[in-house]
Amino acid sequence: MQGEMVVAVSFPDLGALQRWNASPEYQDIIALREASSQQVMTAYGPMD
Repeated sequence: MQGEMVVAVSFPDLGALQRWNASPEYQDIIALREASSQQVMTAYGPMD
């Protein structure tokens, strides 16, 4: 598949995002993600 894609993921708070990012399950797929795509990951706080 070629083209552009945007993926938006929501977490209840920054701590949940950090736990997900450090999780062993996510660590297992990072190499695959990096080898198969170019990405920019950005975190935003509450928008109120």
